[in-house]
This record gives sequence, structure tokens and C-alpha cells, in this order.
Amino acid sequence: MTEKQMFDLLVAEGLSEYGAAALLGHFQAESGLNPRNLQNSYEKKLGMSDQEYTAAVDCGAYGSFVTDGAGYGLAQWTYSSRKAALLAYAKARGRSVGDLDTQVGYLLQELQSLFPAVLRLLRATDSVREASDCVLLQFERPANQSAANCARRAALGQGFYDKFAGGKNVNYLMTAAELCAKA
Repeated sequence: MTEKQMFDLLVAEGLSEYGAAALLGHFQAESGLNPRNLQNSYEKKLGMSDQEYTAAVDCGAYGSFVTDGAGYGLAQWTYSSRKAALLAYAKARGRSVGDLDTQVGYLLQELQSLFPAVLRLLRATDSVREASDCVLLQFERPANQSAANCARRAALGQGFYDKFAGGKNVNYLMTAAELCAKA
């Protein structure tokens, strides 16, 4: 699934383009949009790469996924109850815990069941900044909730909005010749 496909799926699920862009901005900040991303400090602590950790969780060789406190996936899920629900969601579908489609599906379920106020705002907002601040402060809840981090995350979301909103899809890079021709 590409960034554009994620954006379109979130919009198809009822999020405004502003809300979808804000979520993508947060996922960019949290995981680089990598659903198999293990929190960097835990890679050293556990001695596993993103891929090794994911494979060990999927096959049951690593049984501490829920309780290890490591951020994981698109949203860097950390809390044991949220990681347990993500793992159960993946297993119920016979998918890897690191599968992108699975994580997006789980995200939507989690928003519906645990964060309905956040979901309502993501559906109704006409502001990337409003959506981004809501996601940061009520859904992600990272240690750094400073004004600077709020602004940085909103800027990431705005980048996705500018790239994809209104049916735009700027998924290519112009060649130097095309750029010169436009000048």
C-alpha cells in the first residue's frame, strides 16, 4: 500500500482529507511509515532488527511483545493493552503483526472503539493543524507534547495534504529537464 493508497483508504473510511493527512504526518514522525518499525532504542536493547522482531512475534518465539514497552508499528503502539489488541487483530486475520493493511485496519478499529472523539474530529475537521494536535495529544500521547513538536507534526501532515488532497496525486519527481522547462 502506497502513501496515496493509505490516504485514500482513510478518506474512504470517512476521515476528512485534513484528518487523513494529519494521521499520515504522525505515522511519518513515529515510524517513517514503516509498519514493522521497532522503536530504535529497543533494537539495541533486544538485539533485534525490525524484521527479526516482527518475525519472532509472528511465530511466537518472542513472547514479550505485549509487555516489553517497545513502540512498534505505524503508530509506535507502546501500551500493553493496545499492543495486545493489535496482536489479536493480526492473529484473527492470519496476518503478520507488521502487515501494513492489518495495522491500518486495526487503527480504524481502535479509533472507533477507544478514541471515538478523536475519530469524530478526524472526520469533521477542515484543519490539518487541529487534526494533528488532536492525534498528538489524545491518540499518540508521546512524551514530547511541546508546542514545537505539535508544529513539526502538523507540518508533516500539511505536506501530505498538499501532496494528496483534492484528488491530487504528485507521486512522481520531475526530472531536471521538466523543472527547467517549467522555469
